[in-house]
Amino acid sequence: MAQEKKHRYARPTMRAIAERAGVSRATVSLILNGRPEAVGRFKPETVARVRAIADQMGYHANIMP
Repeated sequence: MAQEKKHRYARPTMRAIAERAGVSRATVSLILNGRPEAVGRFKPETVARVRAIADQMGYHANIMP
């Protein structure tokens, strides 16, 4: 696995989560944002994997408009 850059204020991105989970950034976005179109679209294992990786990486959505 490629070595990740560590910056003082670096935050995990959806792209980084997607790479680690082996899914697209769009898949990560749909799952983490709880979009209605994501309901039933992905396997429960995929949803669990994406959410677990996001938690491990300390991902928090940017709520700024």
